[in-house]
Amino acid sequence: MVCTVNNIIETLYNPEGRFRTLTGLTLEDAQIYDPVFSYGGAIVSFKVWWNHRPYWLKCFLNRSTISEVALRRVAAQVMSMDTPYLVDYQYWGNEMLIFDDLEQPRYIDVVLMERPEGELLSRYLAEASDRQDRKGIDRVMRAFCKLGAWLLGADVVHGFLKPSNILVTPTGQLKLLNYERMQVPSMESFRDKINEDNMAVANLALGLKVLAASPAAFRALNGNSIFRTPVLRTTLLPMLATLSETTGCRPMCRIVELLMSSNYRLQQRTTLISALDALAEDDTPITAEEVSKAFTPLRDLRDGGLSRSTEPQDLSRYDEVSPVSEALRAVEWNGLWGYIDSQGREVIPLHYNWADDFREGRAVVRLDENFGLLDKEGNEVLPAVFESMDWFPEYGGVQAAYDGKVGLFDRDGQEILPMSYDWVGPMGPLVLVRREGLCGYIHPNGELALPLQYDDAYDFDQQGKALVCQQGRSFYIDMKGNEWTSATEEQPQEEEELVLG
Repeated sequence: MVCTVNNIIETLYNPEGRFRTLTGLTLEDAQIYDPVFSYGGAIVSFKVWWNHRPYWLKCFLNRSTISEVALRRVAAQVMSMDTPYLVDYQYWGNEMLIFDDLEQPRYIDVVLMERPEGELLSRYLAEASDRQDRKGIDRVMRAFCKLGAWLLGADVVHGFLKPSNILVTPTGQLKLLNYERMQVPSMESFRDKINEDNMAVANLALGLKVLAASPAAFRALNGNSIFRTPVLRTTLLPMLATLSETTGCRPMCRIVELLMSSNYRLQQRTTLISALDALAEDDTPITAEEVSKAFTPLRDLRDGGLSRSTEPQDLSRYDEVSPVSEALRAVEWNGLWGYIDSQGREVIPLHYNWADDFREGRAVVRLDENFGLLDKEGNEVLPAVFESMDWFPEYGGVQAAYDGKVGLFDRDGQEILPMSYDWVGPMGPLVLVRREGLCGYIHPNGELALPLQYDDAYDFDQQGKALVCQQGRSFYIDMKGNEWTSATEEQPQEEEELVLG
């Protein structure tokens, strides 16, 4: 039996005698019909109080997706660690009695996760960027570098590190939340996954460093995967490299070098820890002008060389105005974004928390913490429910992520690739994908091009070659899967030997 949210709500409204051991648990009624879903919809969470302290009560709708043994081990490991970066996390098996739609009783597992006062890093950054709070972001950046260095050296792997899983307390302390994907030493998979947080930590540290120098860069960072999720390659890395070299910020340079020399797996954990420690103490001045100059190629790429309106308009009523793109401008007033036409008329209401420029009739927008895709009439081609989204107009495809899984959609919102992959790279002639620890390549239409058989892999370069790793061996392949000894080799080795023979 798979329980439903209504089954759980019924119990929470009438908790007396419905819990085996938990007593004194009370629900915040205001939240009962607005629960938080996670882990692909397998977990639903409610705000509760227990022992006079605020908690999240996590209930499992589908237990087949999460291992009971894993949760027990994670909870035991977390509770044994003396660190300010983790919150109280208790697993209670067969604890909560519910009745299904046929009135059949069943006990389900629950987790109680402490709910400290504060706000999620994602929301904190949006608000701090709006008020140009450089000092506040700088303090958070330094705190995150220390948290990241601790995490990479600790006996845990968070497994799903992102701004909405980090809490900023009123005193500026950071705490990690949501441990359902955590790996601990008692798990057989721990050693294989020990480096899974590295890429996310490096990406977030760089993003925070840029925002501390120029809060206005939040829009650019928020529209690119390097700030939201671990990535393989991004147009932002060369810009960050330019910025770090121009300013002479050595810790930032080192982290950029690590990212550019790695792909899905950034394995130089000790070196990254040292760079994070150094970045937390670094006082290299970086100006907003230097950030703006480094990010100019990104703005030019978004504009796509499109003509801009030369008609004088009074746009002073808006707090921010983007260049004209496909006859529309993205504008912001009082924290809300929408679009105006060339005459200054509001054609898409100011409803969103962030809005990208239109390209090929589509634009990515953010509503609260989630992303969606609009057409030029303001219709939601893809609803704003995804945790990240990138639109590739040249291929007519959308890369979107939800609860840590990634898939592809076409320009009309039709699914191209199921959202069951750990990573889907930028769209190109062939798209790099990763699932269950193995990499492969697909065509932009979602059809498999090269099997998921590589331990690590890179995107194809302009010569049509990609570096891959398999069973401890590194080599290049072409788009047909033929092996090459180098990226500049003129023909595959096997074919050459045949000719020479």
